[in-house]
Amino acid sequence: MGIKSLHRYMNQYQNAVSSVKETVLKLIQLERELTEKLYVFL
Repeated sequence: MGIKSLHRYMNQYQNAVSSVKETVLKLIQLERELTEKLYVFL
């Protein structure tokens, strides 16, 4: 799953439980960090 997809789901399910939203935000941050670290190798 990519960052765009995660943001789309966050917008689609705005009434989701706050703990789930926090988890998704953490996952988005992890995806960003991974992308930055892998960019060096591309």
